[in-house]
Amino acid sequence: MVFNRENHFEFQYLNPVVFYRTVEHGLGSPDNVLIGLDGKWNFLNRFQVYGQFMLDEFKFNELFVEKRGWWANKYAYQAGVKYINALGINHLDLQAEYNRARPFIYTHFDESSSYTHYRQPLAHPLGANFSEWVLLGRWQILPRLLAQGRIILARTGEDAQGSNWGSNPLLSSDTRSQDYGNEIGQGVGADIQILGLDLSYRIAHQTFLDLQLFSRKKTSDDPNRSSTQGFLGGGIRMNLAQWQNDY
Repeated sequence: MVFNRENHFEFQYLNPVVFYRTVEHGLGSPDNVLIGLDGKWNFLNRFQVYGQFMLDEFKFNELFVEKRGWWANKYAYQAGVKYINALGINHLDLQAEYNRARPFIYTHFDESSSYTHYRQPLAHPLGANFSEWVLLGRWQILPRLLAQGRIILARTGEDAQGSNWGSNPLLSSDTRSQDYGNEIGQGVGADIQILGLDLSYRIAHQTFLDLQLFSRKKTSDDPNRSSTQGFLGGGIRMNLAQWQNDY
């Protein structure tokens, strides 16, 4: 339940035994309600499947019968699998993940009640209106040497100036460009490719020599938005002790 009040906190939401939707309706339904679930299953001592699902608004006929791309059928989900000691190689872990978020999810007619914090998306850096593949690998090559790699492939739709195609949670849903025909990637479409490799070598206790390679390429339907970036970095890292007081 995401809410905004000008002069007070909504104390009814602090009731420890409450049906939030009932309270929200009693207040005149001014707030942003999201429902989600997540789960995982470990099996064969080497595999894990996991997933998440988020539902913002839902209308059965529009989603399953008429299928007109109604703007307010807003949902997002994640599905992934992890493979431990892959291919019989000790300390080689692989992970594949798929993420998908429909346009306008996390938005609200009141911009201050969107699913954001300090004007940053709480769920995903791309906001909404995207689909994404994430491939990760982690291999302890030697007792002192660790390698981690990632490949991210995403398709997203951005807003043109003066339009709202559902990618930016900070925009009011009342400013949407259309009610029907909404689909993932609408607006100014863009493909994003990210490649990364991190190497870490332990040279002493809690002291590491790090090397990072990073590449990001964005190919947009608007050539002015296309870009390519690369990064090469390295350094010495020392993990210091952390003191925590439990009162």
